[in-house]
Amino acid sequence: MVPMDQERIFDLTGSVVVLSAPNILLVIFQASLILVEVFYLAIIGDQFLVMLALITPVYMLMLMLGSGAISTASSSLVARYLGAEQYSQAKICAAQGVLLAIALGLAFFASVLILSPVLVLFLNDGLVALLPVGTYQYIAVLFLSAPAIFAYNALSGVMRGAGEMVFPAVVSAVTALLTVAIMPLVMFGFGPVEGIGFIGAAATLTSFTYLGLLVMAMRVYADGRPFMPALGWLWRKDVIAELLAVAVPTAVLSLLNLAAFVAITIVMANLGQAGAAAYGAIGRVEFTIMVVSFAVGVATIREVGVRFGAGDLANAKRAAWVSASFVALLLSVPVAILWFAPGLWLTLFLDDAEAIGIGSTYLSFAAPGYVAFGFGLAWLFVAQATGALKAAFLASVVRVVVIVALAFALSWAGFSPAVAAGLATALGSLFYAISMPIVQQRIFGAPIGDRLHAAAQDSIRVRS
Repeated sequence: MVPMDQERIFDLTGSVVVLSAPNILLVIFQASLILVEVFYLAIIGDQFLVMLALITPVYMLMLMLGSGAISTASSSLVARYLGAEQYSQAKICAAQGVLLAIALGLAFFASVLILSPVLVLFLNDGLVALLPVGTYQYIAVLFLSAPAIFAYNALSGVMRGAGEMVFPAVVSAVTALLTVAIMPLVMFGFGPVEGIGFIGAAATLTSFTYLGLLVMAMRVYADGRPFMPALGWLWRKDVIAELLAVAVPTAVLSLLNLAAFVAITIVMANLGQAGAAAYGAIGRVEFTIMVVSFAVGVATIREVGVRFGAGDLANAKRAAWVSASFVALLLSVPVAILWFAPGLWLTLFLDDAEAIGIGSTYLSFAAPGYVAFGFGLAWLFVAQATGALKAAFLASVVRVVVIVALAFALSWAGFSPAVAAGLATALGSLFYAISMPIVQQRIFGAPIGDRLHAAAQDSIRVRS
């Protein structure tokens, strides 16, 4: 007979896999979308990959704030309140999450428009000279999608917190497929219709983002939907504060990840256009790893959050380990390919032998750390599910400090920039994989876990 603990692990594994499956399929579509954008811009010229290398950190920040901060905050609170059977409070949290997302999306778009010309002043003249004409227009069109991305992720987070994973994944997959099909037509034209050039990539991405938001809103606000936000525009300061308690630390971590990305870009740019172009292609791999972690992370928030809200700390802990292990397993095969055969990836976007060589050197050091990075990120979602983010926040800060400090230190010590950046990325990721589960174990053990759960229950009773 199978022991009870083992049966629970089997059940949890099945539940995490089933809930993650739609999101994993979504990741495949989104990764394809990212690759298509890089591929089409690479056709026009390597200078557009340099532009991507500089824009990607901010674009990643936008997506991480939407999916990693706004979406997970809504999902975490909805899951915890549903686990405590406080359905009306779950609905209020959902509504406030949507309002917060719209406000932050508009603020992000305005900030990008205002700060982009200022940030260019901090780049060296060589990098600025590599940027194609029309870069500012591309930025404006691309980041016009910020309000839609934030609102879409808030609605998706509400549905995922309520256990509905399939519909958000289907909407995202369909819009990704349409984007892939339409993008080259908008960029290069079709028949007698002329294309609008590289700005067409941004225009297509933004247009279909708003289409996805429209479809999601129609679904969420349909009659009879349980646990979904009611239409209304009144701010609830107490609920907004609860959402921000999860979203703000996650947002700060997104900024820190951006800092690490920018630091590696600067180090690689010491090798000229070839180095910047190489990291322009590789950077999207690292972003995809975050997306894969998110695919399982949304299921983690649901599984851990519901059990934590109900006081089932033992099974919440098991769900955390199952989820983190599942992320590592998913990443192992593609990462192995990147490590042993980096050319298979790089030659998809680069035809310059120097850039391919630089990228291969970087991946030979950095790739082994990608599995560790994904494993550590999975534990960040555990922290979001429980609302205990302090220790996870500190470990995440140290990871970024390690990467940035080592990258510059090794480069100044005489190592090749590609070796310095790759080795720093791997060592920072290894630290993350070791430290995150260690600091999170305290959440599930008495008396800390019981105290956190009791505090959550007190908060629920006060708001009820």
